[in-house]
Amino acid sequence: MRFQQGALKYNLIAVFLVIAGLVILAGTLFPPSYSTDLSLIGKDKPSVVIVYDSDNLSSIQLVESMNPIKLQLDGAIHFLLADVNSPNGGAFQRSVGVHDGTALFYSRTGEKLFELNGSRETNELHSIIERTFD
Repeated sequence: MRFQQGALKYNLIAVFLVIAGLVILAGTLFPPSYSTDLSLIGKDKPSVVIVYDSDNLSSIQLVESMNPIKLQLDGAIHFLLADVNSPNGGAFQRSVGVHDGTALFYSRTGEKLFELNGSRETNELHSIIERTFD
């Protein structure tokens, strides 16, 4: 009986470690979430708004390229999605007159500084963000 209790203890520890490892792995594999709260534009820090449509390849590629930058700079910049399939995102897209897959860069006061059409590589996006918000 004593052997079975010890084996059970080690099995529970092994299961716990596997679950913890999977949680950590999942956290690194899934892309960071983007806020859709467009009222953050012009509040306390600069903003990058991606006009996003889940059916548009350019939108998807732009978000994928932006993900590593978002992880690095999330505390300094608002990274926002204007999902064109939602009422707020669609209204935003119409009000600024841009296509899906466009990134708009706003100052901390809400002034539009730059408009980027289409997807780019992560390094190029990082350079554009540095130049725009420097």
